[in-house]
Amino acid sequence: MRESSIPTTGVDLPKGLTQSDVEYLYRWLLHRSPESQEIVDAYLTSVKSRADLVEIIVNSDEFRGLSASQTSLQANNPSPLLDHLANIPLVVDLLIEGLVHRRVSESKNPLNKFGRKVFSQSDEDGITLEISRRLGVQNGSYCEFGVGNGLECNTLMLASMQWKGFWIGGEELAFSLTDINKSKFSYIQEWVTSQNVFALYQEGLRNLGRDQIDVLSFDLDGNDLWFVEILLQNNVKPKLFIVEYNARFIPPIKWSIALDDAHKWDFTDYSGASLQSFVDLFALYGYTLVCCNAHSGVNAFFVLNEYLPFFQDVPKNIDDIYMSPNYKIYRAYAHPVSPKTAVRIFSRL
Repeated sequence: MRESSIPTTGVDLPKGLTQSDVEYLYRWLLHRSPESQEIVDAYLTSVKSRADLVEIIVNSDEFRGLSASQTSLQANNPSPLLDHLANIPLVVDLLIEGLVHRRVSESKNPLNKFGRKVFSQSDEDGITLEISRRLGVQNGSYCEFGVGNGLECNTLMLASMQWKGFWIGGEELAFSLTDINKSKFSYIQEWVTSQNVFALYQEGLRNLGRDQIDVLSFDLDGNDLWFVEILLQNNVKPKLFIVEYNARFIPPIKWSIALDDAHKWDFTDYSGASLQSFVDLFALYGYTLVCCNAHSGVNAFFVLNEYLPFFQDVPKNIDDIYMSPNYKIYRAYAHPVSPKTAVRIFSRL
């Protein structure tokens, strides 16, 4: 790590902290993990100046008001201030932003540059928007399997654009939508199995009064490959199909969990299926992989082959599209999503 001075001109330091203290804290922050220096250097060269980063840190609500002396910050005399700094969500997010910027800049896929978070877990929303734009879909329709409590998923953004759709999942939503017309939106709360996955999809279609939908997102943390295959076998053909893949298994590895309708994710790597397995499956039904999201390396985007002329700039090689796993997700991105926000979105349909 370069030991150059870190300018703090114009920065109102918390009481008891000198520039030397800030420099020490900053150097310690970069050495917090083996990749920290590379991450923050990437952030500094592409987004902010060194002084700006220091100002953001020391003027954050969590940091202000703390005091320390240089002697209490020595490596052989750990200070609670250090651990506190490492746990500031803003600081963590700054590090993550640097890492994500690097992953995007190194990607050979131009679609990754459109990645943005609205309500998705990371950058899936922006990619979905760009793909939908290329497909020519406006005021479209969607279906999502596995939405959690409904406040962080891949299609709430589409609902905010007044698309019509339905969700299917086993959890309670964080909000009530008893007065919403089912022809605009419905939530089918049901445990999804190989026996009912297609029937539940058909129920959602009947509610909408449609034969197909434009965007289908699938994330059930387990039997995804098997359930998606059942949908494809039954001629479910959205223009865009988004699936969660297990990024541990790099191409060309073919892997999936065994079909088990009672499966519940135990937060280990025994979940889902490899990207190659999904690519091979979708190829049988006229779909091609066009993107894996750069931030987390979790979601893969497939489009019907008839739309490939709109994706000529996308790499053809799976190795150039695959993204490795990165489960460092933003901790304090914008403000928390309120259930009232979701209710307002659906009430405007």
